[in-house]
Amino acid sequence: MKSTLLPYSDFTCSATSTTGPQTRLWHSADVAPLFSSFQPAALQAAKEAVPDIPRALLLDSLRAGWFDEVQALGCVAVVTNYAVMDAETIARLHAAKLRALVYTVNDPAEAQRLLALGIDGIITDAVDRFSPVERAVHD
Repeated sequence: MKSTLLPYSDFTCSATSTTGPQTRLWHSADVAPLFSSFQPAALQAAKEAVPDIPRALLLDSLRAGWFDEVQALGCVAVVTNYAVMDAETIARLHAAKLRALVYTVNDPAEAQRLLALGIDGIITDAVDRFSPVERAVHD
């Protein structure tokens, strides 16, 4: 299954937490890759190896201490299951100058709900239904 992060935010791609090739390949890019992982240890390793490449914590649920983890890891974004993200979570992330991203949204109505809440990015398998330029949803 292929997912795409729509460029609603400053981030337009995701990368694994391996560091050598990304550092070499992305060093002169206008937009840096976004290292994202469900594993805090992987993000910590990426932070230590290439601290200048942005990181995001992936979450299936908002477990106890998730926000402290995000801050300790120096993340620039949080990527949650779309069903977890709500207005309060988006506001908390934005107040901390963090981006709020969700995965995997394929339903146009759900994408519209999230866009109305102020989500910064959507990961989807249905790129034919979402417009990153217009921030609109197409049926």
